[in-house]
Amino acid sequence: MSTPQIMDTPQITVADVLTDLPLFNGIDRAVVARLANGANELDAPRGATVFRRGQSATGMHILVHGQVKLTLRSSNGDERIMEVVGGGQTFGEAAMFLGRPYLADAETVVDSRLLHVAKDTLLAEIRADSEFSQKVIANLSERLYRHVANLEICMLSSGVRRVIRYLLSHESEDRFDGELHITLPTKKWIIASSLNLTQEHFSRILHALVRDDLIQVDGRQVRIPDASRLREYAVH
Repeated sequence: MSTPQIMDTPQITVADVLTDLPLFNGIDRAVVARLANGANELDAPRGATVFRRGQSATGMHILVHGQVKLTLRSSNGDERIMEVVGGGQTFGEAAMFLGRPYLADAETVVDSRLLHVAKDTLLAEIRADSEFSQKVIANLSERLYRHVANLEICMLSSGVRRVIRYLLSHESEDRFDGELHITLPTKKWIIASSLNLTQEHFSRILHALVRDDLIQVDGRQVRIPDASRLREYAVH
């Protein structure tokens, strides 16, 4: 299995990449420059291991572009995807702040580029800059809120409701004459696992929604003729 490779990239490039990410929007350039000093840019091909459960956290990972899945694995090899991290998002910082080992495996789903900001560099800026520390807290809080919301869905909702809610979470995507057209952001088996469904169960639910003329599916393209009708279907 491949591992991420540190890239020999000029510091200004790393600083520019940091500036373009949501977490660092509006942060003073001097702070960004110091963070860039303690950052490595990692080129990670599909299937690369970013870290493994039990490893010590040495910093915060930032996904510049690509996808990373955070996975729990049972003793018999079964896996449960906790989260699929997308471009511009961070991961792994909770273990770093707590000084505890990672609880999950992190692996790239597609060719990806990441930044790793060293723990000492990050903590120094959090202590020195209140605006930056507030952004980091807000970022962590948003992820915690999202995890609790996802846990509620998985524990209290049927499989059908989980899938419909997932589809409708993309409601901001393209609309044509009242129709909603979405592109599934990753492979269907990964989406199924993140919804605590088997791939077979996920496929059966999609087929049932297609049969009832609620959606149309072509690979990763999904057409929803009437989002309100699909939403009402989830209630019954």
